[in-house]
Amino acid sequence: MKQSKFESFVLAQGKAGGGWLAGILALFVAFAVSKWSFILLEYLVICHLYGHAAWAGGLRIVNKHGGLSNGGYLVGWPYVIPFMGTFIVTAPLAIGSFLLFRYMGFRLRGRRWSDDGA
Repeated sequence: MKQSKFESFVLAQGKAGGGWLAGILALFVAFAVSKWSFILLEYLVICHLYGHAAWAGGLRIVNKHGGLSNGGYLVGWPYVIPFMGTFIVTAPLAIGSFLLFRYMGFRLRGRRWSDDGA
């Protein structure tokens, strides 16, 4: 029975073990993507609701409850977008970067996806 490449890769990764370096690198990617995506989504929400002048004047989201630096609060969808959007962007990129780093480590050792892990 011929296995798909991804299935072979998963089986080989399970037998190979390890992956701590790929996990650490994936965490760095996750933290960076989380920070940058939050800033981008924060910028989009602030500019949409208050205009670019408010962003240029220093209006920012200052806490996890949607508090703004001017004392106001975000409610409804403007509150959900930066926080949930950051998670939606970060999660797949963190998982994908982990798999990419594992694959790169696999290839650097001269192995292929279709190897049986032995």
